[in-house]
Amino acid sequence: MFKSKLRPIIIPQTEHARLSGILAHLWGNDRIAPPPVERAAFTMGVTYHDRGYGSLDTMPIGEVDEQVWLATQRRGIETPLTNIIADTVALVHIRRLLTYTDHPGAKPLLALADQRIEDNIRQTSHTR
Repeated sequence: MFKSKLRPIIIPQTEHARLSGILAHLWGNDRIAPPPVERAAFTMGVTYHDRGYGSLDTMPIGEVDEQVWLATQRRGIETPLTNIIADTVALVHIRRLLTYTDHPGAKPLLALADQRIEDNIRQTSHTR
């Protein structure tokens, strides 16, 4: 969840994900190219980019215990989406987040995410 620093409000990951999905769906115009994958798959991947969190999480970003956060990211890596492109979009996001920590528990998760990403890409016409 996101805690506002300006107002007494909390935004759960699910609301953040929903808004992200809306923005992903609208991405692209005459000045900004759309993503180089099918729009529906991209939208799904962005919408479920934080899929390891529960529907009403109680894990404030930047405040949650790192072991709990790593377990959440593992859930995200191990929970596949039915669309391979969407799954890859979500995995790339999770992988990026894992690069921001030097916790030793992140290394095996990075390897797992990399393997899942490579396995997914091999099943498509895309390259990394």
